[in-house]
Amino acid sequence: MLKFKNNEQSLSNQFNETISSKLNTILYAAAGYVEYNFNKDFIITSLVRLDKPVMIHYAQRAADAEIVNLTLLEATMLRDFLNSRFPYGKSNLQTCIIETTGEVLNGSTSTGPHFHIQTII
Repeated sequence: MLKFKNNEQSLSNQFNETISSKLNTILYAAAGYVEYNFNKDFIITSLVRLDKPVMIHYAQRAADAEIVNLTLLEATMLRDFLNSRFPYGKSNLQTCIIETTGEVLNGSTSTGPHFHIQTII
C-alpha cells in the first residue's frame, strides 16, 4: 500500500497535485510491486524539497521512500523492477537507487536506508 511518512498531508498534497505525472506513475507501480510481492507498505518520505534548488527534488521529479523490514534481496528486486520498466533515459543515471545510511550523494548525507526515485521529465 502507498503511504506517506507520518501521514503527512503536505506529502499527500504534493503527490496528488505537484509532482510530475511520470513520477506519480512510477511511485504507484513501486507501491503495487511491494504490496503484491512482499506484503509490505511503500512509504513516501520526501517529494518536493525547496531547500536546495540544484536537487532534482526541487524540480518536482524525485521522491524518497522507505519500506519497513525490507531485506536486501527485496530492495534489490524492487530497484531492478523499476529500472527495467522505467528507464531514466540515454544517460547512465538510474530511475531508482538504494541509498544507505551515511552515504553522501550530491552534497547530502543520507540519514537512513531508503530508495531515491527520479524521472527525466
